[in-house]
Amino acid sequence: MRTPARVTDRSPGTSWRYDALKQLVAHERLPAMLVDLDALERNTKRLAAVAAEAGMTLRVASKSLRVPELIRHVLRVGDPTLRGLMCFSAAEAELLHREGFDDLLIAYPTVQTCDLELLWKLRRRGADVSLMVDCPAHVAQLQSW
Repeated sequence: MRTPARVTDRSPGTSWRYDALKQLVAHERLPAMLVDLDALERNTKRLAAVAAEAGMTLRVASKSLRVPELIRHVLRVGDPTLRGLMCFSAAEAELLHREGFDDLLIAYPTVQTCDLELLWKLRRRGADVSLMVDCPAHVAQLQSW
């Protein structure tokens, strides 16, 4: 993936036109994604400010933002209010750790043996991995590891 680049051929506050967007990706391998980095940064800063005012931190939900370079970008823009990632699965956490992310929360409870083995491998590699649990049975299963 190419690093996000700013397109500066539009004036602030103007809308993108389909024809202009189509030209931007005319020679790109598809599928391709276009992101309005100015809007992304505004939204990130706004959310970070609300969280900071409340004395809270936020995590980036990786299921909503699937591109590692964009995740890094959002974390930089929202620093220090944004910290870590909320991951969909143990496998996704492992992939994101390989991409250099360390503070990983697995938001969807898992006690499958294959997931727990993967999470222990991540911990042994030094990843900061946390799991959410739904019920006492999950806690008991995790304690047995």
